[in-house]
Amino acid sequence: VIDTASVNCRATRQEVCQYLENAAEALEMDAICEPNYVVKLEETVPEAEESAPEPSDNLSMDLLGVNDKYAWWQANLRRIGMKEAWEALEGHSTIQVNVAVIGTGVDFDHEDLAYNILTDEDGYLVGYNAFDPSSPPYDFDGHGTHCAGILGAETDNEIGIAGIAPVRIMPIRMSSDAGQSSTAILIRALNYAVANDAIISTHSYGHPGPSQAFKTAMQNAANQGHLIIAAAGNNGALLDANSSDPCPFAADVDMLCVASSSPNDELSSFSNYAPFVRIAAPGEGILSTTPLNRYTTRSGTSMAAPHVAGVAALLYSLGLTQSQVMNILESSADPLKNSQGRPFPPAGRLNAKKAVEAGLALC
Repeated sequence: VIDTASVNCRATRQEVCQYLENAAEALEMDAICEPNYVVKLEETVPEAEESAPEPSDNLSMDLLGVNDKYAWWQANLRRIGMKEAWEALEGHSTIQVNVAVIGTGVDFDHEDLAYNILTDEDGYLVGYNAFDPSSPPYDFDGHGTHCAGILGAETDNEIGIAGIAPVRIMPIRMSSDAGQSSTAILIRALNYAVANDAIISTHSYGHPGPSQAFKTAMQNAANQGHLIIAAAGNNGALLDANSSDPCPFAADVDMLCVASSSPNDELSSFSNYAPFVRIAAPGEGILSTTPLNRYTTRSGTSMAAPHVAGVAALLYSLGLTQSQVMNILESSADPLKNSQGRPFPPAGRLNAKKAVEAGLALC
């Protein structure tokens, strides 16, 4: 990154770009010269956060077949057929799946996450603070911890909530305490995830404009079998190729952009939509982990995306390929009951039961 705005830089942006283009041509390389855009996190939908409900092991067992004390509250998991998906997987051999949660960081000491945090053979955390590599990727906001819990909280452990998949969570922080980041930091975060064997990454932020450098990084990741799952955003707007990234990349890159569905299986009023937004998942009033061993509800497409990531992880654990996973997730989704008059509704709402059954049929 070259800071042409610095008083120490005597070259203009145009001069730097011309130099890089000339050098690339001489070296027979490709060069991309563009602004290092300022990036902001995708905020959750404004609402009063609710704390965890009263615990009930018996209700949790009856409704989801697990003993997590708040699982009875997770109607979002019942709606997508999670109990049936888990039952279908019983007795089948699976492989470990690493999922990078790219955002505000993760409370990797949380009582319901610590067991599923990715570590190396010596027990050290495998994670990254792309904003400040000298610091650990600890969550400053709670957003990343909430996303991590939805997809990978420890299940059937008599505490907290039930996570969708027994993944190993790779915490990656990509912003300052004020929630700001940049294109270069996002690329660094994604490259770290791919280089350290994350097969899936979740993304909940808005990039201010089309970035060819970021798109190239996304394409390189996808070409290696890495599945990028991005939140569609919470403006209730139609996205196009010039909208905030990374979702519009889904028009050209093998990745998934996820909308939010309501408890009535309708497209959430706040959810963005587009022809390349091909799947929705529950995103309203979702109970999950927050820092300091707490549990609260949040709403937004940021909550919908980790539902899809969790079910994708279950399919990857069966040894399926990226294209198989994407095709199954989209083809097994249930039609939405109401698209709120939007011209390009997603193909359907995530159905974990049908997805897992389709995955097992290929094994």
